[in-house]
Order: sequence, then C-alpha cells, then structure tokens
Amino acid sequence: MASSPSATTAASFFATDHLTNPAHPLFLHPGENPALILVNPPLSDNNYQQWRHDMIVALETKNKDKFVLGTISCPPPTDVLHEAWKRCNKMVISWLTRSMTLPIKQSVMWMDFASAIWNDLYQRFSHGDKFRIVDLQEALQSCKQGDSTVSQYYTRLQIIWKELSLYQTVLVCTCKSPCNCGLLTKIQQERNDDSVIKFLRGLNDEFSQVRSQIMLMEPMPILPKTFSLVLQQEREFHHSSSQIPQDSMANVNFQDPQNKTFNTSRGAFSGRGRGHITKFGGRAKYCDHCKRTNHTSDNCWIKYGLPQGYKPTIKMDAAPSNTSAHLTDSTSLTPTDSTVDKTHIQCHFTQEQYDVILDLLKQPPPPTPRVARVNQCTPQSSGFVSNANFSSWIIDSGATDHICSSKFLFKTLQPITPISIRLPNQSFVTAAFSGTVILDAYLQDDWSS
Repeated sequence: MASSPSATTAASFFATDHLTNPAHPLFLHPGENPALILVNPPLSDNNYQQWRHDMIVALETKNKDKFVLGTISCPPPTDVLHEAWKRCNKMVISWLTRSMTLPIKQSVMWMDFASAIWNDLYQRFSHGDKFRIVDLQEALQSCKQGDSTVSQYYTRLQIIWKELSLYQTVLVCTCKSPCNCGLLTKIQQERNDDSVIKFLRGLNDEFSQVRSQIMLMEPMPILPKTFSLVLQQEREFHHSSSQIPQDSMANVNFQDPQNKTFNTSRGAFSGRGRGHITKFGGRAKYCDHCKRTNHTSDNCWIKYGLPQGYKPTIKMDAAPSNTSAHLTDSTSLTPTDSTVDKTHIQCHFTQEQYDVILDLLKQPPPPTPRVARVNQCTPQSSGFVSNANFSSWIIDSGATDHICSSKFLFKTLQPITPISIRLPNQSFVTAAFSGTVILDAYLQDDWSS
C-alpha cells in the first residue's frame, strides 16, 4: 500500500536529526532549564491577554510554540522520536506553570499536555474580556496630558491601545478570491484617525495651534507622525523659555521707610548701575542730560519730572554718582535724620505691568510737576492730603452732614435742636451739637461753609 504525500512529508520531517539541528521542533539546547520563568508578571485573574501574548513570543524564540498550539502531535510509542517529544512537552509545561500564580498553577498541574493547559486557560479567562474592554475604554476617555510631558502622555495612551488591540482584533476578509474592495484599509484608517483625534484632544491648551493644524490636514497623518509634530512644538516651547535670562525678571528693591530706593530692571533696562554691556550684546542707553545710563534724554526724569500717576513723594538725586530714585514717606517735606536698618524686598513684575511702566516713562511731563504726599493716620484724625503749594483748598466730599464720634475733637461746639440721623447700618442716633472739627493743622471740617 503506497503512503500518502502528507505522511511521507511528516516522516521525512521527523527523520531529521533533532539532536543537532536547532531548526527541529524537538531540539533542546543543553542550556535549557525547566525552572526558567519566561513571562513576568505571572498569569493572574486579570492579565491573561498580556500574559498570552508574552508567552507566545517567548515560546516562538525557542521554537516551541507548536506544542501549545497543538500543531505537532505526539508520535506513537514505537516511534524513535516519542521520547524526544515527551521531553519537549514536559519542558513547555514547566515553563507554563512557572509563569503562573499559585492558585492557577494548582488547577492545571495534573494535565499531561501543554496544548491542553493552553486551551483550558483560554476557555477560563477569555470570556471575561468584555468587561476589561469597558475598563480600557473608560481609561482611554479619561486619559489627559495634565502635568506629564508629551512623551509620557503618548506612552500611557499606547499602553491602553496595545492592550485594547488584544481584545478587539481587526476583521479580515476570508473570501477565497482576493478581495479588492479595500475594506480592511478603510477600517485601519478609521482606527488611526480615532487614535490621532484622541491623542490631540487630550493635549494641554498650549498645543491648541498645532492641534488645529493637524486636524485640518487631509488625509490625517498617522499617529507616530502626529506625535512627532507635537513633540517638535513642545521642544520649541522649551527652547523659547530657555532663551530668557534668569535675571531678566523685573525687580523692585525697597530700603528703609524714610529713604526708599526704587529700582526696576528687566533685560537691558536697569534703574541702577553704571555703563555696561547688556545681555543681548548691545551697549546700555546713555542720557546726555544727567550723564547716566539705562535711559536717554527723551525719558529723563530729572529733565522732565516724574511720570503722572505716582502719588508718593519722589525725590530725585542730582548727583550723578547715585542713579536710584527715592520714595520718601516722611511727615514733612524735609528728610529726617533717623536711620533704619535697610531691608531689601524683591518683587516681580508681569509683562503687562512692565509694559505699563514703559508707557509711563514715554509720557510727556506735566506742565507744573508737583509732589503729593499722603501721611499716616494720627490719633486725632483719619488722615490728611496736602500739596507742596500752600494755597487754600476747599474739598467737597458731597455729604450733607458730617458726624464726629466724640465732642472732644470739636474746636467750637454749640447746641442745636436735636435731629435724628440714620446710620449706614439702618440704626438711628440723635445729634444735639454742631461745630468745627480740626482734622490737622492744614485741614479742618467747617460746618459753616
């Protein structure tokens, strides 16, 4: 009886020397160890798909995947390769059980074939994948960049996508004739577009410009290309921020309360210092009027006076050796001799505040620059406002009547017909006297006016 072609092929296949040929599926290297752990972490109740994928990869590298897939059957006991097959099968079983947690290992340790263990695990754990798919989809929707870098955010998405692809495989046409409708290509393109959109939507708002540009591309680029474009934008942000000098932030230094020093500096502009080369390669500005640096004669405070908007008293030094502007907070126009330990307080201006300061420097000087001052409250008054010009001023607060809390503050006092006054808290009090209250030597509340 003549043998079939398939039987002849199988016989010739098993006749190959399995002891010396590494390509033979029954070949075992002398260094193979049954106690070897091929996959880590071991199989548990919630990582079957990942474990299955890693185990197949490890067995394929050893040319032993056929034992778990069942594509190589056991030879009959009379065959010379029967013992070699049993030895390889036991080796694969040991590798499988070594890569399992103890409860799962105890449930399959009495099975004699590696393919039987493999099929039992598939029947046991593959049916719960639908719930895992839901968990992965929820994790995918909630995944945002946040405080992570673009690379870290992309890696988190890739981990979820790769695990999700183990559960949701792309459908393949099984028609006998070659399919030319391009359905598989369209499905893959739709999955790529969904991945790109999800990646872009999870980015921070600083990438809104590059996100809009990629969304308008037709066709939409693949996910690795999209990641490359966004990564370039992130590097550009870091490069731009690294170009700003560390000391280019606007600073304000204040000294003692009686002689306050006001100093601003940002980039090449500095309110204090001698001639120097700026950090940007150019020479500092020079004023021909006051012979100082960091400004020109067009913006010289000594020449034109102080900008409008400054309410504290400004005292400009005339000596060129000191380029600081002093803010005096004394109770008179003459400086006091008292000295206080100097305390330096460093503040930072935002870009908008710095631009406002520059605009004030560029404004024309007022026609008659005056220095106004506001003193702190005294026990007898709530405060006063005076001017360097000692002419009389009348200040109308708009109130019909003024109220004083104590009659001892009146300079003149006379009784009147009692009247009822409603206070801001909606309560009523009775006023029985009127007169003149001295708020300060230069300011008084005169009811008769």
